[in-house]
This record gives sequence, structure tokens and C-alpha cells, in this order.
Amino acid sequence: MNNLYDYLIKQDLLPKLIGKFKPNTQWVQIEIIDNNNLPLKLKKKMCVPIANTLRWSWSIRDIPNGKYMYIMTSDKGEVFSGDFCF
Repeated sequence: MNNLYDYLIKQDLLPKLIGKFKPNTQWVQIEIIDNNNLPLKLKKKMCVPIANTLRWSWSIRDIPNGKYMYIMTSDKGEVFSGDFCF
């Protein structure tokens, strides 16, 4: 896959959360917090790099409907956060 569009369209892990991190990032993990400010228990916390785009993704496929906040943290201490609902 050469670009972000190909990755997003062709992967079976849709939908995804995506964060952008500095070059040479070795790993990124995620924490999901529910509407009651409680962290969800996740089977996998590690995000997946998207080719050479500096972006990392995590599938929200197995999360129940609701409103959430997410925090992605890299091995360099960089943080990317946001919220989503579905």
C-alpha cells in the first residue's frame, strides 16, 4: 500500500482512529475512556503504523456504541487525543 487512502479503503479493520506522530516512532498505544470517565478494558492497546505516512491506526470495530475519548501515546512521549461517538 502506497498511501493513506489505499490503507483506509482496503483494510478489514474499519472504522479506525488515526493519529500522526513524529518520524522514528517505534510504537504507539491507545487508551479509550467512556462517557463516565472510565477506561475501557481493551484486548489490544497497540496501534498499527500506516506505511510511511507517520500515521498510526487503531480499529474501533469491537467497541460498543457510545461516546468516547481516546489518547494515543508514543514511545517518544508524544500524545494525540480526540473524541468520537457512534
